Amino acid sequence: KQAEETIITVMNVTNLNLPESDSKMTIFTRK
Repeated sequence: KQAEETIITVMNVTNLNLPESDSKMTIFTRK
């Protein structure tokens, strides 16, 4: 559960700085 919560948190934080598509691609690229 911690891993899932971390991913959600990262997505939310990243969305503040990048568009949705870019933020999702960044997360998948890093992990």
